[in-house]
Amino acid sequence: MTPPLLLVEDLRVALPAPRSAAAPSRGASGGNAREVVRGVSFRIPERGFHALAGESGCGKSVTAMAIARLPPADAPGRVSGTVLFRGENLLALSPRRLRSFRREGGLACVFQDPMDALHPALTVATQLREAVPESVPRAGRDAFVRSILADVGLGESADAVMRSHPCELSGGMAQRVCIAMALAQKPALLVADEPTTALDVLVQRKVLRTLKDAASTRGAAVLLITHNLAIVGEYAETMSVLYAGRVVEDGPVREVLRTPAHPYVEALLRALPRLDSTRGVEDLAVIPGRVPPPENWGADGCTFAPRCPRAADVCRAGREPGLMPFGGADPVPGAPCRTAGRGPEAAAGTAPVRRVACFRSRVAER
Repeated sequence: MTPPLLLVEDLRVALPAPRSAAAPSRGASGGNAREVVRGVSFRIPERGFHALAGESGCGKSVTAMAIARLPPADAPGRVSGTVLFRGENLLALSPRRLRSFRREGGLACVFQDPMDALHPALTVATQLREAVPESVPRAGRDAFVRSILADVGLGESADAVMRSHPCELSGGMAQRVCIAMALAQKPALLVADEPTTALDVLVQRKVLRTLKDAASTRGAAVLLITHNLAIVGEYAETMSVLYAGRVVEDGPVREVLRTPAHPYVEALLRALPRLDSTRGVEDLAVIPGRVPPPENWGADGCTFAPRCPRAADVCRAGREPGLMPFGGADPVPGAPCRTAGRGPEAAAGTAPVRRVACFRSRVAER
């Protein structure tokens, strides 16, 4: 069995609650804290492309920051679980080993707003040179910078881009510079947190294609954080859908999007505009209500039940349903499913396992 590049098991993150908030949520550790990531598990193979999807406030970005050991999930006692990167637990790294891990290029990040990620007073060349591996001779660093700019589609204008300050670049060019900076250390995993949020639709497509092609060229896997299922369907290979800090459905992208099993995933897909639809924008399906605050997560049955058109009494009482394999037995309340699968490939760990957490899903009703 080939081990995955990244294996996340039962990841939990508890953050300080607002002073006005009530008692801590179930499972939060220490003081006045709220669990905003609750038992998230997934895996990414070498050179794989995995997406974390869901509405704003579902815990996607906090999950990514916990994996990367970045604020706000970097304080002692806030994170528990296992994050294995080629067999090494990132959550157990000492500060010295963590600095070495980052310097070696194990993992790199691309954030939402490139203008926040880039220093406004320094030229692009200065900032890219800082990301060049120490093994590259000083005399060859500018040539290295030009090569990584070429990888992200800026080769013809590399010299002009290098002389520029961030404010002189368009949003798409600035984000490509950030991708180039992240890929400079040849990371095995690139974490992209909503990298196209601030860009128009046409530039979004170019940047995402650049991200995928450049990562493929340099042999990097990608963890994409997004709320846009259309983007997931076009670029990702596997996906996990988060709601209220938990994975409610995961598996191969084509299977999940073609035949969604969880009502939340069905609702997200119905809300997508389609070019072949006769409905107007005003007739787009909407999910009633909003994601509840963390203090209400898991208090009474399934957290999605108040917004779910298929909710029944079993959904509103007891504990939340645990992830179960697609086509398996009825979900057991609170029971995690980490190794279950179908067929010899799934049993051997070489094929993605599709799972769903719902009492009223298409799986549970079979």
